[in-house]
Amino acid sequence: MDTLEDTFRTLSIARRLQPSEATYILDLSLASCGSDVLAVCCSNYSVHLHNRETLRLVGEFQGHTGPVCGVRFSHLTPHLLFTGSTDGSLRCWDVRRPGSDATQVFHSDSTHAYCSFDVSCSDRVLCAGTEQVEEDSFLVFWDARMVQDRGETGGLLGVYSESHSDDITTVKFHPRQADRLASGATDGLVNVFDLSLGGEDDALVTTCNCNSSGSSLCWTGR
Repeated sequence: MDTLEDTFRTLSIARRLQPSEATYILDLSLASCGSDVLAVCCSNYSVHLHNRETLRLVGEFQGHTGPVCGVRFSHLTPHLLFTGSTDGSLRCWDVRRPGSDATQVFHSDSTHAYCSFDVSCSDRVLCAGTEQVEEDSFLVFWDARMVQDRGETGGLLGVYSESHSDDITTVKFHPRQADRLASGATDGLVNVFDLSLGGEDDALVTTCNCNSSGSSLCWTGR
C-alpha cells in the first residue's frame, strides 16, 4: 500500500496562475456542480472569477471597502457567490454577470467587522463571526432568502453574543445538517450549536477549549 508521501510524489502542477497585480489570494471557492468558475478573493478587496480548467480570468467583482474574509458558492444555486468583509457587509453576487453590483447586501450593527462567515447546506441561513467589539464578539445570522434594499438590514435573524470573547475567526455549517454550526475564535474555544433549539443557551450543545487560537475548522463523518 502506497504511503501518503508516495501518493503526493506522483503529483505535479497542471496549471499555474500568475496575477498581473501584486495581490495576495486570501480564499477561494469552487461551485459544487453546474459551474466552471473558480472564485478568488484578493488582498485589494476585489473578487476574481477564473475558469476552473484554464485559470483564465473571466470576470471581477468590486464593492467591498475592506479586506474580504472569504468566498462561498451557494450549495443549491451554482451561479450565486457570497463574500464577507471587515467592512461590515456580506454580499451575494451573480457570477453570470461579472462586474455587476451585488444582488444582495447583508448588514448588522455598524460596529461589526466580519472576519469569518458561512452559508448553510440548505442555503437558508448565513452566519458571520465578528471581530471583538469592546468586550464582546458576535455570531450574526440572516435569512439568506430575504431580498432587501441596499443598506437595509432585512433578513437579519439575530445574534449570539455570549459564546466567544475574542475575534471569531472561523464558522462552518455541517455539510448535511443545516442546523448544525461550529465556530472557533482566538479565545481558544470551539463551539457547536444546534440552531433548531432556539436561543444561544439552548443551542450551544458542545464546547471545548483548545488552549490555542483557532484559525479554521471542518466537519468529518456523518
